[in-house]
Amino acid sequence: MSSLFFGIELGRRALSAFRQAIDTTGHNVSNVNTPGYHLQSPILSSTDPYAMPSLSQTMGAYQMGTGVEVSKINRHYDSAIEMRIRELLSTQENYNVNAQFLSQIESINSLQSGVSQTINDFFNAFQEVSNNPESVTNRTVVIQKGVALSQEVNYLAKTLINTRSDVNDYIKQNITEANDLLKQVRDLNSLIKVVSGAGDAPNDLLDQRDVAINELRKYADVQVSDQANNGIIVYIGGRAVVQDDEYLTLTGVPNAANSNYVDIKFSDDLAGPNATILDGKLKGLIDLRDDTSKGLLFYKQQVDTFASSFITAVNTAHTAGFDLNGVAGVNFFSPVVAAEPALNMQVDAPLLNALNGPSLVAAASAAANVPGDGSNALAIARLATTAVIGTFTPSDFMAQFVSNLGANVKDINAKKTATDNLMIGLENIRDSISGVSLDSEATYLTQYEKAFQAAAKIVSMYDGMIQDVLDMVQ
Repeated sequence: MSSLFFGIELGRRALSAFRQAIDTTGHNVSNVNTPGYHLQSPILSSTDPYAMPSLSQTMGAYQMGTGVEVSKINRHYDSAIEMRIRELLSTQENYNVNAQFLSQIESINSLQSGVSQTINDFFNAFQEVSNNPESVTNRTVVIQKGVALSQEVNYLAKTLINTRSDVNDYIKQNITEANDLLKQVRDLNSLIKVVSGAGDAPNDLLDQRDVAINELRKYADVQVSDQANNGIIVYIGGRAVVQDDEYLTLTGVPNAANSNYVDIKFSDDLAGPNATILDGKLKGLIDLRDDTSKGLLFYKQQVDTFASSFITAVNTAHTAGFDLNGVAGVNFFSPVVAAEPALNMQVDAPLLNALNGPSLVAAASAAANVPGDGSNALAIARLATTAVIGTFTPSDFMAQFVSNLGANVKDINAKKTATDNLMIGLENIRDSISGVSLDSEATYLTQYEKAFQAAAKIVSMYDGMIQDVLDMVQ
């Protein structure tokens, strides 16, 4: 049966419910700029009526309401949008990291005219020697042009080698960061399962875990499957890396066959196959470092091919001639170093001797024709228009090298821009569903405040009625 104390309880429930609603609204406002935060809304429900229908009911053919309660705090979460964003994060970071490192060597593009000009200057210098083979000045210039060309090629090789090394260091750093995130996901996952198992809704913890998973997704294309009590299992390449209270880390294992650059393996199987990573920073970095069709290794191999073929062609032609003393020509460039031909390209030491070097330039085709014969120097000059590197002349090969690099950089930047724009669109959709609107929250806050004040008046009214009854019985 209803009583004055029944009214007090009804008011108390209303005060409690609207206070929780105000608290939730305040929580939303406080986290308006918190990354990964999803809007929360109190779900108000009427409490069970008095009395419940029964054969012994004494109140007649009706039920009396008992007030309101917050039945749950709803988290505004669209799983389809969140999954699409999560998938796109890996691709976005793949392109980002490629663009980042390729931009560091994009300055090579500016060398197209420089390298081509240096090659032309080298062969033009031999043309001048052929016109005046007795000139020590001309012979000195051709050696200087050979040194300049070698330095250009050395620079290209060194830039690519250093960038590959930087990428390898970044891979190792990213492995450490990914492992930290795996531990964070494991810790949050364990806590969420405990809280959910107790019947509570761990909305903020779910947000934190989603943020950690999204960060992890930037490194590798992780997959997530749901478990009971809001638990999850996280996979990388088919391997469970987070499950229950356990997590499996990644490890960088040096590969002697690849300049001791690291392969990425699972820590429990260091001798096993590499971890299967199909997207994200780690995938982008591995491809950037090792891909033989458009990665840094490909461009390094191109520079080495140029150096090997160029050195061989020039040395073959030079040793076929005779120097100013009528002696058979020596190598113009030092012999090819098989391991690092471009990095070690240099004019051979005897020609660098300031006193005797110029006389060693083999300009003549026959010893008997020295000193006025410049026909061998002319033959070397004509290598400028000869296909000595596959089907390419030296200048055409380097022009194609730089053109391929420029096209790759342009393609990556275009993909990056398209992915960034798509991400902006998806984030806007997510914000419309899960984002905090200060205007809306201000409206709700006013609404809940008025309701709280009304509930307080109910309690005050019943308190006065109780006091009136007590006064009557005194």
